[in-house]
Amino acid sequence: MISKKQISNGSRFGDSIKRRFPRFLLFLVIILHLFSLYFPVSYENDGVVLRHSSGARVIVDLLREPMFPFLAWPAVLPNVVLWLGIILELNDNWTGARICASIALLGAIAVPILSRILAEEDPGYRLAAGYYLWVLSMALLTVSSFLKLK
Repeated sequence: MISKKQISNGSRFGDSIKRRFPRFLLFLVIILHLFSLYFPVSYENDGVVLRHSSGARVIVDLLREPMFPFLAWPAVLPNVVLWLGIILELNDNWTGARICASIALLGAIAVPILSRILAEEDPGYRLAAGYYLWVLSMALLTVSSFLKLK
């Protein structure tokens, strides 16, 4: 039986939890990011979910945009940087993971702002669960990357 004194003095049990918690957060990051690709990213102002608005569909549509391909990069780059951050954190490159996670989070927050600026008017949609799951996955990666293992 493990006593409270052993846990507070840095026993194996306490160290094990400290070691596993960032990995657990990393698992949540991956799950939330995959869910964000399934759920709708936006809906119309009257509450109707936009057709083909899942995160994955939005990325595919943006990448297939023939006239303005540069519009896809603000939405696609946070995904790429997120997965790079996950790989860096799995390899215990904490500094690289922190940088990637911070860039991904800032990029994800900037996407709706940039879309409103580029549209020059109200684009006629509101953000939905997919977008918030996407941002939450990047925020959790940022948190887990700052929980450096000793």
